[in-house]
Amino acid sequence: MKPVAPRSFFAMDFLEFITAWEGKWLSQRTSYSFEQNEAGNDKSDVTVQRWDSQTELGQSLQALAGLDHGEGLIMLQLSWDTSVDWGKPKNIGSIYYGFLPDGDRPEQGRLWRGSGDRSKVFLRGDYHLGSDECLTLNLQDGETRLTERHWYASPNLRLRTSLIQRRGGYSHSAFYSDIRRLPPAAQNN
Repeated sequence: MKPVAPRSFFAMDFLEFITAWEGKWLSQRTSYSFEQNEAGNDKSDVTVQRWDSQTELGQSLQALAGLDHGEGLIMLQLSWDTSVDWGKPKNIGSIYYGFLPDGDRPEQGRLWRGSGDRSKVFLRGDYHLGSDECLTLNLQDGETRLTERHWYASPNLRLRTSLIQRRGGYSHSAFYSDIRRLPPAAQNN
């Protein structure tokens, strides 16, 4: 008898995976800087919400990304507030992700990440949701490459890693555990 692989308890397609990002999360990060040979950790409140790609800001970000139209574009705004990390400097900000699925293969496609501030770095790349239910984001700006991997341990526990590589080698790595505080529907209440 041939063994059958167990089905994941949280099997999702790409749209379900991205929709599960939405909500309010407590994020805990452990990071390491290869350049300074220093480790660190911090906490922040993170809010992720869908963003209408047809708004003025949405269209401006699409133009920066070099997209002609927003058909099929999925935009998320990720905002953070580190004031929950007592004793450390407060940092508040936000970035936008744009996912443009490849036609009939939505588990992969083009990706960009940036802010509404034209003076900041705007990264472009691609994404792929693998059969291991891990979303890999590959972003690049010149000689700097950022690789992120996202997966769920449970519906309310998201894990992710981040690795930055420059011409001279790896410069920064981080591991995040994000615990959901509020699901998307409860954010507006």
